[in-house]
Amino acid sequence: DWGLGLSVSMFYSAWNGSAWEETQVASLIYSSHFSKDSLALDPTNGYPRLAYTENTENGRMFCKLMYMSWDGSGWTTQTLDNVSSIVGENPSLALDPSNGYPRISYTDYHNGGYDQQLKYIVWDGVSWSTQVLFSGATADNSLRLNPTNGYPRIAFVESLTKNVFYMEWNGASWSTQVVDAAGTAASPIDLALDPVTDEPRICFADYVVDQNIYSIRYAARDNSAWNVQRVATNSDYATLAIHPISRAPFIVFTDISSGTSYYMGLS
Repeated sequence: DWGLGLSVSMFYSAWNGSAWEETQVASLIYSSHFSKDSLALDPTNGYPRLAYTENTENGRMFCKLMYMSWDGSGWTTQTLDNVSSIVGENPSLALDPSNGYPRISYTDYHNGGYDQQLKYIVWDGVSWSTQVLFSGATADNSLRLNPTNGYPRIAFVESLTKNVFYMEWNGASWSTQVVDAAGTAASPIDLALDPVTDEPRICFADYVVDQNIYSIRYAARDNSAWNVQRVATNSDYATLAIHPISRAPFIVFTDISSGTSYYMGLS
């Protein structure tokens, strides 16, 4: 919300059982803005948590990663990372299923954007710790946690090669796999986990530059092998969910020509 041209605000909306309630949770002067945000609800109490990018100057040259939490009576805001001029882009927030502690993956355009890093920050109940998981040229990413043990899984687009990668933590170390090496992947990307096997499912945009064609691709890993298929053409902006009982994928996406949103499911 651009506040009569004098400020920009971020709002949180919640359904109370009969109507939506809207609350302003942050505000900045006009020359600043909020970028992508990521919302999760604490599994222990249902309270909302937000990770987002705050740009405190005009343009995109001074970004930082922010985290906001509701304690039942008020909002608390923290700056988590501002070590470089453009950091905190593309945040993806997930909460530990056992204690609600936040985990966030995001992009740091380190060294003026010449050394882009995929970073991962974790709260352990006392302090925050940060890791660099991938250096090169990362674009959008999506974080999910294993619902049983809380181990993180991250899917991301490498913006230099336009390939899709998948990373997972096994309790001792990270492993990385190439999901799609067609060289046409683009943002956004969304990761979901099979509710029985914990195997990853990923949907992402696909853009063939010389043909100016956008489409949606869906990748699933089973028995250590990835199966990637195109599920919609002339489409973009997809989000993915897996049915908790049937385990079938469901995707919401936008048709580029009409601007209409569609819902796709595997029966």
